[in-house]
This record gives sequence, C-alpha cells and structure tokens, in this order.
Amino acid sequence: MALDWAGGLAVGGDSGSLLGKGDPAKSLLLQVVRHEEPDMKMPKGGPKLSPEAIADFEKWVTSTLAVVQCTVVRSTVVE
Repeated sequence: MALDWAGGLAVGGDSGSLLGKGDPAKSLLLQVVRHEEPDMKMPKGGPKLSPEAIADFEKWVTSTLAVVQCTVVRSTVVE
C-alpha cells in the first residue's frame, strides 16, 4: 500500500481499499478496528478500542474519503 499520495488510501494494498472505495461501511480500516475481520484486528494483540475511539475512526474515514476522492479526481484531470 502506498500512502505517499492521497489516492493510496483509496486504492489500498493487497487486502483492498483501506477506506472502502466510496463507501465507509466497506472500509477495511473500520472493519479491522471494530474486530470484524477474524484474521486482522487493531490494535494488534490488544483489546478492542472503546466505542468513542471507533466513532472517531468512523468520522476520520468519512471525512478523509471525501478529500481523497476530490484529490484523486483532481490529480487525474490535471495529469
């Protein structure tokens, strides 16, 4: 996964998009933070985050997704 450009968050890595490709409900990051993925949990080896911390991640993913989509579209048009 390349995180040195905004689109890297949307494109993701071997496991897919970190942000959910336009749908926060499909965000791999949120699934991992919520412990919905049996093989991947965050924090690794630690207890599940509080509902408040998970809500913060949900807000971050939603707001970041909007910025990333605009940036990717803009950079595609500019290039």
